[in-house]
Amino acid sequence: MKSLLSSITLACVVIAGGAFAEDTKAAVKTQKYYAEIYTYAYDEPGVMDKKSSLPFIGVGVQDFGQAGRSGLIYEVRASYGETDYSSVSTGTTEDTPTYVFSGELSWLKSYNKYSVFAGLGYRYLFDDWGGQTSSTGALAYDRKSQYVYLPIGMMNYLENSGYFKAQYNHLLSGNQTSYTGIAGGTHHDQNHHQDSGHGYALEYAPNGKYSMFLRYWDIGDSEVKAYRGGTSLEPYNDTTEFGVKILF
Repeated sequence: MKSLLSSITLACVVIAGGAFAEDTKAAVKTQKYYAEIYTYAYDEPGVMDKKSSLPFIGVGVQDFGQAGRSGLIYEVRASYGETDYSSVSTGTTEDTPTYVFSGELSWLKSYNKYSVFAGLGYRYLFDDWGGQTSSTGALAYDRKSQYVYLPIGMMNYLENSGYFKAQYNHLLSGNQTSYTGIAGGTHHDQNHHQDSGHGYALEYAPNGKYSMFLRYWDIGDSEVKAYRGGTSLEPYNDTTEFGVKILF
């Protein structure tokens, strides 16, 4: 009996110790606040482009989880920058305020050092361009872009709180609003739906203090709509962002 009690006691200690270790592991803080700086380039091949005159700056919060633990991961960020416009047909403008917001929530499945995830993301961009006049006299207008997408990717957790994150973004729904009604007369605001596109995001953090990232979007032609006796669409376009995060 004494031997049996000793065995049970030992088993309880081992189980309790294991549970304590799991709780301790789960309690590790993985949420990070950050500031970021990055270059921005938007291109409609053969039509126009908008590029950052100075790097965009932003702030955000992220929790990318940890090795050996499954659960929710997320990232929310907001940024601001100014862009220069260039077009063969309508000239140039400078220093247009541009605002970007995005958020992602995913479920991460851990396989020790490596983990995979999938979830839902939203990206909002407002191009505060309205009221400017280009070098050729063309009147500029505000533009709003919204993407709902499916992020799918993998995490590789490194030493010293570092990580490598690779992500594919499948566009579920895109919407472009052009506030061309500012021109008056027969002009009116336009709304175009986009259902073809994808993106990529790569991020490498050698430690828990900073990371480098690349974000890319490739969006196909929108639906075609009637406009002022003709037709209009949002043409194929791509966006590239490259920068650095400072993690806190």
